[in-house]
Amino acid sequence: MLTKVEIGKKYFHYKDKTKFYKVLEVGKLQINDERYDLVEVVIYKALYEDASLGKIWVRPVSEFLEKFSEVE
Repeated sequence: MLTKVEIGKKYFHYKDKTKFYKVLEVGKLQINDERYDLVEVVIYKALYEDASLGKIWVRPVSEFLEKFSEVE
């Protein structure tokens, strides 16, 4: 399991090891809900084409660390 997210690195999701993503940035979510306000998020880009899905994704850091692995 990952322990940190590195900007610029490539990762893959555990469900499909053939689709890669590149981390663009780590940011903070600002929302008017105390449970989620200022949660750290990963902003990442899909490195494959799929017209039905978006190209840029955002996910809480904790969830990203659970579901992604670094490409070696």
